[in-house]
Amino acid sequence: MEVPAGSLTRKDKLEIEHSKTYIGYKLMWVMKMFLEGKKFPQGTLSAFKWRIYVYDIVRFATNQQFLAWFLEFDPDCFFKLMKTLFLDQEPYEYIQSQKGFIEMYRDTVQGLDACMTHSQIIDALHEQLKAYVAKDRETNDGFLS
Repeated sequence: MEVPAGSLTRKDKLEIEHSKTYIGYKLMWVMKMFLEGKKFPQGTLSAFKWRIYVYDIVRFATNQQFLAWFLEFDPDCFFKLMKTLFLDQEPYEYIQSQKGFIEMYRDTVQGLDACMTHSQIIDALHEQLKAYVAKDRETNDGFLS
């Protein structure tokens, strides 16, 4: 039975907002916005800040623990996010030219670190997908679910 949106109690709303699903999709939505150079709740990022956010997102999304979580949570949505790094001009160029940018600003921007290159991102995804498929087969008598 569906409950009309206006009849949700504060407790119901908090329960929804604290659910893993809600938080997961909100996280991916914010990552998508930042990869597109958009600010929250509106506006655009400066090219400088956009570049730094791209590096931060790549480091976060390719962390083995989070990568495994994203692939369990919603692989289609996650791959659409990752596709941005390869097909959208700015994120692609930011990753390609990160070495010189980081050398130039490392002393003035706290926490500025390199992220994976495109080939390293592919390798990380491949390794995590192999683990994901192996785990899936293990729980399904050798077959993929």
